[in-house]
Amino acid sequence: MATLICPRGHDDPGDGALCAHCGEYLRKAPPRETGTSAGRPAASPAPETCEEPGCGLELDESGCPLHGASVPPTPRRDGGTGASQAATFHGSGAPGLAVVFPWDSYRLGGEPLVVGRSVVAAGELAERMLEHGRWTGRDYGNVSRSHAVVWSDAEGTWIRHLSTTNDTLVNGHALPLDEPRRLRAGDVLTFAKGLRAHVAAQAG
Repeated sequence: MATLICPRGHDDPGDGALCAHCGEYLRKAPPRETGTSAGRPAASPAPETCEEPGCGLELDESGCPLHGASVPPTPRRDGGTGASQAATFHGSGAPGLAVVFPWDSYRLGGEPLVVGRSVVAAGELAERMLEHGRWTGRDYGNVSRSHAVVWSDAEGTWIRHLSTTNDTLVNGHALPLDEPRRLRAGDVLTFAKGLRAHVAAQAG
């Protein structure tokens, strides 16, 4: 099992998902560097990214999650997966848009979708984000506890940036704090530096 460490550097953070001292989510400890024949640490290869103009999403086993590829499955503790060729949509509401994360898709409608690390605020999304980070080694620690909120109403689909420490970007443009911005299918969302998603038209 991978060793978890406190992002604030506390020793003996405990055995749970949160540090027993500060309450921050524990992170996967970085792997030890192995030397090369020249005695220098081996460099990690840069992740492959989509070459479509304006995209830049990291490629997974299925290719780019935005340009014609399905959402890759995320391993879970029970042996199942978080997504399949046809991603599971969460929430309720009239046909519209969904936010597609690396681990699953969330249909917009009914309750607002909070994006963040706080299980209290973001619920299952926060749990799945932490789980996905552990399985893939991705660092989502710079995503705020309540980073942004996405919702649909009679006038359209919207996103509002909530974090005062890290940005929310739509197609590479940072959003002002607490101002709604309309979303459309194909928009690429970036939360802080490590978490990306895109907006897709949901299946009817």
